Amino acid sequence: MFTEIISFQNSVIVTLFVVGIAYFSSNRKYKPNEKQIPSPFETIKKSVRTDAVYKTSSFSINTIPSLVGKTAVVTGGNKGIGYFTVKHLALNGAKVYMASRSKDNATAAIKKIKLEAAALGKNVDIDFIQIDLSDLKQTKQAGIDLAAKLKSLDILICNAGAYLGFLDNPTNDFRFQVSVDGYEKTFVTNYLGHFMLVQQVLPVLLKSRAHV
Repeated sequence: MFTEIISFQNSVIVTLFVVGIAYFSSNRKYKPNEKQIPSPFETIKKSVRTDAVYKTSSFSINTIPSLVGKTAVVTGGNKGIGYFTVKHLALNGAKVYMASRSKDNATAAIKKIKLEAAALGKNVDIDFIQIDLSDLKQTKQAGIDLAAKLKSLDILICNAGAYLGFLDNPTNDFRFQVSVDGYEKTFVTNYLGHFMLVQQVLPVLLKSRAHV
C-alpha cells in the first residue's frame, strides 16, 4: 500500500511538472530586448527530421565510386537493406562476402543478384559465409576463419538485426528468448555477436585502413 502511494505521488509530480513547462512555454511574455530562449517543446520540434535533412545529402547509389580491388563483408545480407547493400557493392566492383545464418537463403539471394547483374551486362563476385550471431562460439570461429582467409578487408557493414520477442510457455507466462550462451537473444544477435565478429577481424581491418 505504501509503495502504491509513493508511485501515485511520483506520477502526480511528473504530470504537474510537464503541465507547468507547457504553461510556462505558452504564456511567458518576453521583453523586447530580452534574449528569447526556445521552449523545450520548440527545441524538440526543431530536432525532428524534416525533408531538409534528406536534401543535404548528395550521396546515392549512382555516386558510389569504383570498388574494384576492395573487399567487403555484410552481415544479414540475404534480404532487406543488407541485400541491396551487397548488390550495389558488388555491382561497383567489390568482392563481397554475404554473412548470413541460412545457407539456403543466402544462396538464393546471391543467385538473384547475379541474375540482376547479368541483365546489366556485369559480373559480380559474391561468396557466402555462414554465421549465426546469436551463437558467440560459432561467431568467433567464423570470424577467425574469415580473418585467416582475407588478405584485406576494406568495408565491414554490421547490418544484421532481429527482434525475436517473447516465448509463450505452458504457464501462460512470457519469457525472453535466450541464446545458447544464456543471453537475451535479440541483444546478443544485434550487439554482442557483432562485437565478437569485429574483434576477430580487427587486425585485418586495421591493416587495410577499413571502414566499419
